[in-house]
Amino acid sequence: MRAIAAFLLPVTLMLAGCASTPMRTYSEPPRVLFVGDSLTDGFFATDQESGFKSVVLSSLIEVEPTETALAHQTLTTVSRILDVPERLDLAVVELGTNDVGEKTDLVSFEQQYNSLLGRIRETSDDALLICMGTWTTWGDSYDKVIEKSCGRSNGTYIDLSKIMSKDGTRGPVGDSTFVGPRDDFHPNDLGHQLIAEKTTEVIKKKAPGMIRATTQG
Repeated sequence: MRAIAAFLLPVTLMLAGCASTPMRTYSEPPRVLFVGDSLTDGFFATDQESGFKSVVLSSLIEVEPTETALAHQTLTTVSRILDVPERLDLAVVELGTNDVGEKTDLVSFEQQYNSLLGRIRETSDDALLICMGTWTTWGDSYDKVIEKSCGRSNGTYIDLSKIMSKDGTRGPVGDSTFVGPRDDFHPNDLGHQLIAEKTTEVIKKKAPGMIRATTQG
C-alpha cells in the first residue's frame, strides 16, 4: 500500500498542474466600463487623478475606457442614461449610496440593480464584473441587495463601508479640491486610494493580464 500511495502522489500533483488556466492576454485594448455617482467622478479627492477610477486605470495596460457617472444621482437616474457598451472585459459598478439617502424602496432598488447587471451581462457574459457597496456605514440593507445581485451575475462584491469607517479616509473639511471645499462625507485621497487598491486586488486575481507589468507583485 505504501508503494501505491507513493506512486499516486506525483500523478495527482502532475494532473493538478495541468489543470491551471493560462493568463489571458489581450490583442486589443480591453474594453472597460465604470458606472457610478460622485465617487466614480473622484469627489472629494484633491484632484481627479487621485480619484479611485483614475488610480485603477493607471494600474492597467492600455484600455478603452467608458464612464457614466452622475454626482448626487440614484441608481434609477444613472442606469436610465447608461448606454452599455458591448463586449466588455471589465465593468465596475458603484451605485446605491444616493439611494440610501433618498430611501429608495428596496424591492425597486433590487429590480433596477438586477436589470443593470443583466444589461451588462447580455453582451459581456465573460467580463470581470465588480460591484461596490454603498459609501455609508448605515446602508446595510442596500449593501446586502448589491452583494446578492452581484453574486447572481457572477461578479465580485467590494464592501466600501469598511473603508469609510477607517480613520483618515474623509476630510479635513474645507480643504481645497478640484470640485470645491472638501466635505466630511466623501472619500479624500486616502479613501480613494484604498478603494482603488481593493479594486486592483480583484483585477490582479481575476484578470491579471489586464494589470501593467510594473504594478504586478
